[in-house]
Amino acid sequence: MLKIKILFGISVIVLLITSSYLLIDMFGKKRMHPFKIGTEGVLVEINDYWMTVEEFKDEAEILSAIERKKLATYDGKKEFLDTIIKREVLLQEAQRQELDKDKDFMKTIEKYWEQALLQTLLKKKSKEIVETVRVSNQEIEGYRLNTQEEVWAKVVLLSSNRATKQLIEEEDMQKGIEKLKKFVLDNEEWQWYNVGDLDWRIEKALFSLSGGEISRPIKVYSKWAVMKVGKKRKKLKVEKLSDNEISMIIKKLKETEKMEDWLNDLDEQAIIIQNRKMLEGLDF
Repeated sequence: MLKIKILFGISVIVLLITSSYLLIDMFGKKRMHPFKIGTEGVLVEINDYWMTVEEFKDEAEILSAIERKKLATYDGKKEFLDTIIKREVLLQEAQRQELDKDKDFMKTIEKYWEQALLQTLLKKKSKEIVETVRVSNQEIEGYRLNTQEEVWAKVVLLSSNRATKQLIEEEDMQKGIEKLKKFVLDNEEWQWYNVGDLDWRIEKALFSLSGGEISRPIKVYSKWAVMKVGKKRKKLKVEKLSDNEISMIIKKLKETEKMEDWLNDLDEQAIIIQNRKMLEGLDF
């Protein structure tokens, strides 16, 4: 009987020890802090990691509109939380295996970090621009008039840096064109252009020209555009847009223009040196 009591006592001790190890295994090795669940806004704990209600809401921000609708019910919120828990358990296992120190993983993280940083910068700048852009009644009326007209013109994109540089430096564009006839306009055919047919930067210059005028070179990405207007005429069919619709179109164009101006300014301020020979010699 005594032996049975001793064995039973040992079994209980072993069970308690085993249970404590299981708890340690479930909630983190050598957990030194008290459970935070139910305090400080903590919604869930996974080993030594915990998530607050605010952090849970932040996670929900990235969901699509359809997925966010599911969060209106308890089951939807529970399903989303379970997804987060599964992800965290896997992340902790990956860290336990020290996969977070793997070279390929570090390269992936670096790329993601760069993309996230760029997105944050562009989002910040875009917000600043949006807050400053205004559209006047004169701009709305000007846009409406342009949409009612067609322009008979020649438009050419220059990729020759030498020709473009000479044109930019030329005070009289007509003389500049004459000097560079083989580069500019001669081989281009006349066409009718409407608002929306060309890049907005080209159109902005094109519709501001009078018959017979030649534009100065307009930068469009890595090329330069030069155009000549022959004549203008009224369109037979005109899409009727409200002032509000036109205002939104102009606002978006102005925001794009300001963003590209800012990007160009950054490029001009940067010291950029390229090894052309090395680039040409690359074999993919």
